Amino acid sequence: MVLTAADQKKGTAGYAEVHAHGDGSLTRKTADFNYPENVRFECTRCVLCCCDTGDRKRRIVMLREEARAIAKATGKLVSTFAVSIRNHAPYAYAVKKTYGRCSFLQGTECTVYSVRPLVCRFYPFELTTADGRYVFHCTLECPGIGRGPRLGSRYYLRLLREAYRRLGNPDELREG
Repeated sequence: MVLTAADQKKGTAGYAEVHAHGDGSLTRKTADFNYPENVRFECTRCVLCCCDTGDRKRRIVMLREEARAIAKATGKLVSTFAVSIRNHAPYAYAVKKTYGRCSFLQGTECTVYSVRPLVCRFYPFELTTADGRYVFHCTLECPGIGRGPRLGSRYYLRLLREAYRRLGNPDELREG
């Protein structure tokens, strides 16, 4: 899949959210973010994102809290499905694989879909920071790119909100 120059143009959007607290105080979160414009995406359930390929070894990373949630949902110890990783903050674990496939993959089904890690929820997109802005990138290896509905700022805003919710401090995102 090759995107045209128009497809690769970056859209820009702002994000603002106000939270009311029990003590009557208000907190306002704001963020600016860039996203790829004119991108269409629909998952084809090809599971490319869950498997190593001839060109790429997948590293499916998890936050500590995500590993705990998966452990609770599956009744397994974290050590049975993940390995501890370092120097990849804010992520603490990588999913173990079986024959180059995510250990949670059965056929084309994710057995932990409802509690899947943030990186799985984002694929084929990745969120980084650059010059104080959040930047969404998409991988062109995914066969779902170019299919389905055109994604707009609301789609990426939903992903950004999920990152805020999971990370607590979105500044932990890596510089792109």
